Amino acid sequence: MVAGLGFTPARAYVDDDDQFYASVSPWSSTIRTGAEPAIPALVALDDAWSNARSAKLAHDLAHRPPAAGLAFTHARLFDSVTKKITDDATVVIVGDKVTQVGNARTKIPAGAQVIDAHGRFLMPGMWDMHSHLGDDDGLMNLMAGVTTVRDLGNEMKTLGERIARYENGTELGPRVLRAGLIDGPGPFTAPIGLLASTKEEAIANVDKIAAAGYQQVKMYSSLSPALVPVIAKAAHAKHLRVSGHIPNGMRASEAVEAGYDEIQHVNFLFLQFLARPEDDTRTPVRFTRVADGAAGLDLHGPEVTKFLDLLVAHKTVLDPTVSTFQSMFVNEPEDLSPIMAPYADRLPATVLRGSYGGGLPAPGKRELYRASYNQMLALVKLAWDKKIRIVAGTDEIAGITLLHELEMYVKAGIPAPDVLALATIGAARVMGVDRDNGSIAVGKHADVVLIDGDPTRDIATLRNTDAVVCRGVVYDPNELFVANGMRPRAN
Repeated sequence: MVAGLGFTPARAYVDDDDQFYASVSPWSSTIRTGAEPAIPALVALDDAWSNARSAKLAHDLAHRPPAAGLAFTHARLFDSVTKKITDDATVVIVGDKVTQVGNARTKIPAGAQVIDAHGRFLMPGMWDMHSHLGDDDGLMNLMAGVTTVRDLGNEMKTLGERIARYENGTELGPRVLRAGLIDGPGPFTAPIGLLASTKEEAIANVDKIAAAGYQQVKMYSSLSPALVPVIAKAAHAKHLRVSGHIPNGMRASEAVEAGYDEIQHVNFLFLQFLARPEDDTRTPVRFTRVADGAAGLDLHGPEVTKFLDLLVAHKTVLDPTVSTFQSMFVNEPEDLSPIMAPYADRLPATVLRGSYGGGLPAPGKRELYRASYNQMLALVKLAWDKKIRIVAGTDEIAGITLLHELEMYVKAGIPAPDVLALATIGAARVMGVDRDNGSIAVGKHADVVLIDGDPTRDIATLRNTDAVVCRGVVYDPNELFVANGMRPRAN
């Protein structure tokens, strides 16, 4: 185990001569030819070490308030429902519930821990609606103020075990909602998820996802378009949401009409207009076609207008993940990733080095590709103006990418208070759990973030997290940064 190079210790197995033998994970493994049968045992050993490390971090970094509770005083309280701020507010938390929301005269329970906000910004914990949880992603989410995530595709057993550790306090992590991934067989099949090539397999997979307590089904690029309405019907019968990539050979409008409640990734919206009959959108053509053509698409023309009206009529939700495309479209090889740039002087060495690099090869086309990225932001704003619901997801580095994603929405022209609302109460409403989550109100779960700054005026101040509460447990973000191999934020 080699610590200090990246966010998490690098792990590998060596032989008696200290020569590389294997590096393993549930996703993919590299091992000497002929030793493949050892992979399950090595994965189990790897998991045991990782779980022990996670348990120690959870023990050391989770600060549990006394039984009498926790009180934030003298806070500028953001109401994610009204998008208004109340000065000099008091919020009292007992266990995992908000018990009081009041003013400076609110009576604080005797023996409660008090955090004097001194006028700092108190808001609900944020949601990342597009994650794929791995080791230490829970820690990274918490350090950024992300207290709920939606996992949109993972190995079911591994994910279930991780969530159980989050909930029993033996691993640091947010609340988790789950989507089960269904793909079709083929050379580009997702490395995780369930496979379906027949109607019977598709329905059986939906049944498995529902039985496991998931909230959503996500379809992937290699799935046969003929199975989309089959899966959507079966999922809706089980009260599951339906979303996904747009399968190869299908367009976004057809997926919506076949039952999609939500579309992942803004590039699939552009492929509605730009994809050619010969395109295989399981391949990088789903990126290059958009890079080459989005800049020239008339967003106010009749085709785009008709498509957006279809989304309005079907109440389709969009998960744009614009951050995943920024470096791809915008960066030259010498450029630092815009997601990582605000943390450049705090990153572990290999993470910093890996944060440089160009995006799609673009000889003579970089300005075109940059214009296409700006069109992505413009389409998100146009959808917002039409009251199409947007959820903030990343599909990128946990925690810190969510903050960049929200910055991009503000850059697109969505007002910052609206962006904070869509990343909190808006996400909770989409998932049907807003009665218990998404805002700071009496009776709701105790997920809050204390910010040094005012993100309604400068969204970048979301990075100035001074305290995070999830499930009623308090975390010091600077402690989490250090535990994750980064230098703490300077005061």
